[in-house]
Amino acid sequence: MSLEPKVFYKGEYLIKENDEDKSMYIIVEGRVKILMTDNTTKQKVEVAILKNGDFVGESALLFDKPRTATVIADTDTKVIEMHKKEQLIEYIKQNPEFAIGMIMILVNRVEKMTESYIQTYGNLQFAKNIISESLELSKKIK
Repeated sequence: MSLEPKVFYKGEYLIKENDEDKSMYIIVEGRVKILMTDNTTKQKVEVAILKNGDFVGESALLFDKPRTATVIADTDTKVIEMHKKEQLIEYIKQNPEFAIGMIMILVNRVEKMTESYIQTYGNLQFAKNIISESLELSKKIK
């Protein structure tokens, strides 16, 4: 499988919120900003910065969902772009260390979302729902 690197220059969009594009990107070099629309103010709010070894766009690729955030190159950024779920599966087979890293990153994201929600709303039911949904989504991937 040959995946060609692609370069996004500083300020260039990788992903736009609500777009139907399904590409996933693995950041090889550089840094990107993740922005989401605040429901109250309708302004874009920076929610994360990703760097080498991180990835973005996995939900759209795996589950055929519209984009939930905007991603902009914060520096000139080299990525590996995947357009199909089969490409990701093949990449994981050829790079098992990436699969382990991906699992760790996804678990970390779920933990951060859960902690944030609990701090905001103090509701442990949310944690239970997230875990249940994560299990259901993992079954769909297989």
